[in-house]
Amino acid sequence: MCGFFLEIIGGDYIMMGMLRELKKKRKFMIVFIALLAFGLVGSVTLIGLGPMGGPGQLPPPDTSELEDMLEGFYAMLEAEPENEETLRTLLARLHWDLARQFQDAARQQQAVDNAFVHYLRLIELNPDNIELMTEVAGLANQVEDNDMVQAIFEKARQSIERNPEDADIISGAAVLAYMSGHYDEAVEIFERALQVDGNNVNVLVHYGIFLMNHMIDFAGAIELFERALAQEMSENARETLHVFLDHANQMLTN
Repeated sequence: MCGFFLEIIGGDYIMMGMLRELKKKRKFMIVFIALLAFGLVGSVTLIGLGPMGGPGQLPPPDTSELEDMLEGFYAMLEAEPENEETLRTLLARLHWDLARQFQDAARQQQAVDNAFVHYLRLIELNPDNIELMTEVAGLANQVEDNDMVQAIFEKARQSIERNPEDADIISGAAVLAYMSGHYDEAVEIFERALQVDGNNVNVLVHYGIFLMNHMIDFAGAIELFERALAQEMSENARETLHVFLDHANQMLTN
């Protein structure tokens, strides 16, 4: 299985162009590829939006349509509890989109908080969906909500205990360990994932990027990337993985 890695980069030709350009800028490459692979690309401030005011600033966007949609989906959630998962997914994304639209910090924060209410409920409904956990942790990282990232990692710990033979879940938990700053535990979990399935693309790619970015172990990363390339994957995924491999080789010879 390699869905997690493929989902991150599959079909994104604009991102592929950025990667090709970054191959020429070695100084920034290692940071960017780790952010790409772990779903952390984005501002480290609150959605990257600044305060209102100032000369020449664009007028605030009209959010009325999104807010009307929210009202409708909340009404549907009350009337159709059997569709809770679908509706909460829509509500979470709408609130997050609103946070990106608002220019007032207080309204941004409220929208972010509302989004997380629905995302956490989705995790509760899908306690072994490691892709969802990683997505939500990535959003929490963007707004510097470290407590949220830690809480999601704890849920991932519980998930791997329920699924001790699922390499994808274990690999995702290792990514979450990395995101939450538990680096030694990330190594332990990655090694556990390799023991479960040493040919799993998710495990090989994510562990390789962790070795390259955090451990500065380029030789180890190269070995894992080459093992991953021996597995079946889309051409898009293969091209991205070659970018990672080329960078590791460049850094090793510098």
